[in-house]
Amino acid sequence: MKEINQKTISTLLNHLSHDDYADLVIDFINETREHLQDLKNERDSLSKADKVRLVHSIKGSAASLGFDRLSYESSILEEALKASDINKNSTIFDNYNMYVLKFLLNIINHYELNDRSGL
Repeated sequence: MKEINQKTISTLLNHLSHDDYADLVIDFINETREHLQDLKNERDSLSKADKVRLVHSIKGSAASLGFDRLSYESSILEEALKASDINKNSTIFDNYNMYVLKFLLNIINHYELNDRSGL
């Protein structure tokens, strides 16, 4: 599976300017960082449904922007959350968090968004 679906991005760019697409990516980065913080800092107090909702949001937004691998990784965690109580297993969340942060940094570098991303 490719990290980025160029066909999805091309379709978006047929309807949006590069700046508008970059703005969507920046919004996605900021929202995803907030969701990751919530998952990390509130892990013990968030309900299972809230965790699923946060990961589902990342999954859907990633797919909409053509970030297929991130959407796939999010779907795996989402299904694991639905299937069992993985609250106590911080390794799963830590690995997911690390993957997502690396992915976001790659996106920032790929689109040269360093000045706009806040990272």
